[in-house]
Amino acid sequence: MEPLSRHCRRRHTDDDLFLAARSPYVDTERRHSLGPMNVACAHCGALHWIGEKLARSSDHSPKFGMCCHEGQISLPQRQDPPRHIQELFLSQEPHAREFRENIWKYNRAFSFTSLGVNEVHSVNNGRGPPVFCITGELCHWSGSLVPHNGQLPKYAQLYIYEPREALAARM
Repeated sequence: MEPLSRHCRRRHTDDDLFLAARSPYVDTERRHSLGPMNVACAHCGALHWIGEKLARSSDHSPKFGMCCHEGQISLPQRQDPPRHIQELFLSQEPHAREFRENIWKYNRAFSFTSLGVNEVHSVNNGRGPPVFCITGELCHWSGSLVPHNGQLPKYAQLYIYEPREALAARM
């Protein structure tokens, strides 16, 4: 086995980490085009790139296995959401407009919750894929989304901010 290079063995110092945290995120803007996603499955109408066709099918008559497995799987029609959910997206009432303006904040807030459950392990007997089975109450725990008075935001609290605001809070 080759010895580790000096670069691999170098330990990061606190100064290195501090500088990395203060550096703004720079998107490198590398792009790769897969071409148009404009080939519809003959069975379900799902759009695909031509490169996704099954190897045994032709470009002239492509067949796909990632959507409906060549018509073997059919999903029921999507049902409309409950009326109160529809109103959040369609109504011009103040509460609905506030919801639409801040929906990303709600999404981010709930993405940092922990799950509290009583897990049942006896269903996993070693055959087949693992199963996550719970009994009793399902709880979501979340920490404070806002820092306490006089404290700067940290950890998950920074994800609620716009990227520039989060960078300013880290500096």
